[in-house]
Amino acid sequence: MLKKRDLYESIELYKLMTHPDVFPFVRQKAGSYLEFLFITKQTIEAEERGELISRTILDEWGYPIGTITLFDIEGNSGFLGTWLGKPYHGKGYNSAAKDAFFKEIFYERGIESVFMRIRKENIRSIKAAEKLPYVVKANETRKSMYEKLNADRNIYDLYEISKDQYTLHLLRNSPSNRFTRTQLKEQFNIPLAYLKRNFNEIPSKDIHLVVSNPLEKNIGIRFLRKKGFRVVGYTIIS
Repeated sequence: MLKKRDLYESIELYKLMTHPDVFPFVRQKAGSYLEFLFITKQTIEAEERGELISRTILDEWGYPIGTITLFDIEGNSGFLGTWLGKPYHGKGYNSAAKDAFFKEIFYERGIESVFMRIRKENIRSIKAAEKLPYVVKANETRKSMYEKLNADRNIYDLYEISKDQYTLHLLRNSPSNRFTRTQLKEQFNIPLAYLKRNFNEIPSKDIHLVVSNPLEKNIGIRFLRKKGFRVVGYTIIS
């Protein structure tokens, strides 16, 4: 469960953040409770300006246990920063928080790509990231960004989560989805903006569209049918 950040939860989060197994890997470090309070206030104001999106992670009883934030928003992408209190490591809160957060930022806030920079020494976070089926290691595919992150020292690995990959993950794992993994084997990830340029890559077979909203569905179906394709169905991931 996620909620918007506020000042009232600061003392609980500050206590969790200062644990020695957590503190080194927190982006917004605070040396005192008052500093943490100030940083939280700045975070809330930065979200109002559209510079970031930040949420508090809650447990089953609504108790604050960590934060998840998309920093450095530029265009339709940003960098993910997540931390959980030590007592909540390894209990499934990390992946559940990411799922809730990605659904919000991809389908409600217009984000297209999320990047994660993880210190190479942070083995726990690297293993957690690489277990997620929609995460791609981007040291080579985003080489200029990777080199910029490591301009001084080679300390970060770079990972990327695209809206397209996350959408396919949801489609494959939706209990209401009538298509099997085998049926989805031949898939083409073409964002709507690139459909006109790349539609000739699509084979002449029945097409099932996966889109983010009804507008994308209407434009996609109209364009493909105009080009002679047979669209037999669609799924709106929202």
